[in-house]
Amino acid sequence: MDPKIAGGARLPETRGALEVVLFSKSGCHLCEAVEAEIRSMATIGTSLTVVDIYEDSVLHDKYWMRIPVVRVEATTFSKPR
Repeated sequence: MDPKIAGGARLPETRGALEVVLFSKSGCHLCEAVEAEIRSMATIGTSLTVVDIYEDSVLHDKYWMRIPVVRVEATTFSKPR
């Protein structure tokens, strides 16, 4: 399987558990859709953490116009708006 996602970006190669972080906010339907998609593709050993950006002012300032934002290991993905 080719480790590419939408837009042709490549997922980082990993040798163990894959850590995925979804930066989200309550009531964000796009965030909910992305979370469902990640969960449907997750394999054993994949860790998904959902972070509400409203609980951290630094994350809010960084991501509020870009959510949903997904970080896989050290690579961050978001759709430009």
